[in-house]
Amino acid sequence: MVGKLIDVTNFNPQEAVEFIRMRCTNCDIYYFCNGADAKICNDKVDYLLEKFRRNSKGENEMIVTGMDHFQSVCKRKLVDWYNKHCEENHLAMKIDLSNVFIVWSCKTLQNYKCLASTTVSGDGIYAEYTYNGDKQELYEDVYKKLTNTCHTEE
Repeated sequence: MVGKLIDVTNFNPQEAVEFIRMRCTNCDIYYFCNGADAKICNDKVDYLLEKFRRNSKGENEMIVTGMDHFQSVCKRKLVDWYNKHCEENHLAMKIDLSNVFIVWSCKTLQNYKCLASTTVSGDGIYAEYTYNGDKQELYEDVYKKLTNTCHTEE
């Protein structure tokens, strides 16, 4: 078994304890392990410890399973944000998923990013979502357009 090649993201508690227990001593490359290999294994152990710390505190995990799933989560988050803040930001109405669209999205390694907006005319709302696959956290930045100026000269 080579620890750095093992995908630990779906480990149950028993598998996690076994991986942490054997970490280096039972690894097939133990005697040839370099600093980078050890860091990869240590990062996996840290991930597992954090995952089960969160579970023991009743904190939920956010596991994104693909681009379509990520985009649907982001759309729902923007609807939730919009409806929660519509009065304080002088937004015209409450919205649903049909009022939200993805402008752009990408995936790099285990991380996702997308830009989303609404179809509500003149609201100027624009949201950026970033999913950190290492920490399984989604970050939300919401912006409101202040001006739209056309420049024809330098």
